[in-house]
Amino acid sequence: MNENIVYEDQSILIVDDSESNILVIQLILEANKVGHIYTATSAQAAYDILATHDVDAILLDIIMPDIDGIDICKHIRHEKKFDLIPILMITADKGDYSLKKSFDAGANDYIEKPINDIALMGRLNSQLRQRQMEQSIIMHTQYNAKNEITSMLAHQWRQPLSNISSLTSNIQAKILLDKISKEQTIVDLQKVESVVYDLSQLIRSFNITFSPRTSRDIFNINTCFDSILLLMQGLVNEHEIKIDILSNVDKEFELDKESLIQVIVNLLHNSIEALAHDEIKEPNIKIETIYEANQLIIKIKDNGKGIKKEHLKQIFDPYFSTKTQINGKGLGLYMIRQLLTYNLDGIIDVDSDSKGTLVTVTINNKAA
Repeated sequence: MNENIVYEDQSILIVDDSESNILVIQLILEANKVGHIYTATSAQAAYDILATHDVDAILLDIIMPDIDGIDICKHIRHEKKFDLIPILMITADKGDYSLKKSFDAGANDYIEKPINDIALMGRLNSQLRQRQMEQSIIMHTQYNAKNEITSMLAHQWRQPLSNISSLTSNIQAKILLDKISKEQTIVDLQKVESVVYDLSQLIRSFNITFSPRTSRDIFNINTCFDSILLLMQGLVNEHEIKIDILSNVDKEFELDKESLIQVIVNLLHNSIEALAHDEIKEPNIKIETIYEANQLIIKIKDNGKGIKKEHLKQIFDPYFSTKTQINGKGLGLYMIRQLLTYNLDGIIDVDSDSKGTLVTVTINNKAA
């Protein structure tokens, strides 16, 4: 990650009711070759710009008529798509109370009046670098999650493709030796057709699940688990794992479905790996869904040997793995937490002992 930001690529929104204050900030930004500068003298003007333009940072005056900067900040933060945009409050009030309200509203930093150009650009640069790093983490996380699922699907596809190859080779051999009847040929071809159908259904499910989207999905959580189990059927059958789903929720949610599926698939994959490694005789994974207080709660519990106590404090650390190979299968809990935090407004908790591991995912979301 480069230490300095290329300002020519950045778009900055200045929100201030004073034209003279806007001019001062605008001149500083222009002197540092900021690519796009948008200005707004009211809350509504700021919302309109955010609705129609991509903005990399917001410089927001606290004292504004009608709707003040703190309320504007709160409004912006309520929109999930603006989560990663740094908001720097501009203030002449250096009191703790005002600053606390700003940070509670979701501000990232503040700039004191009268505005010092070095202080402004230093703080802005710091926030833009942080945003760049967070965006990089999200992209890396999503890539890893998709790559993990794709690898798992490739593994699942090998078996049916091998079956098709075996069946067709067997039919060809029997035909050459003239040792197959018309009836038997039909039976064997029906077997091939059945395998091809199962494979096509798996591919169809994958395409539907991960097709590009411009907005969040409205879907029933139960259909989401149907897709997940179809994606993981081969791996589950291979390790002879029983999966029980207890759904106390029959509601629709407006969520990033792809991210949710990535999270759950990779959590299940981690459990399957643990069960296989521990050589559990009757491996079992229980999934429970609960909806309460506008929160969707998903619990995943396996009956493995659990995570060692000394590892529990580290499992959410970046680059930490309980596996001997760093590039082994499974998506790290750190990456899963990033997906939850940035794409789903959720949190994850892990509790483990010698009888198994319980992972609890909590997502703040009102049922649709």
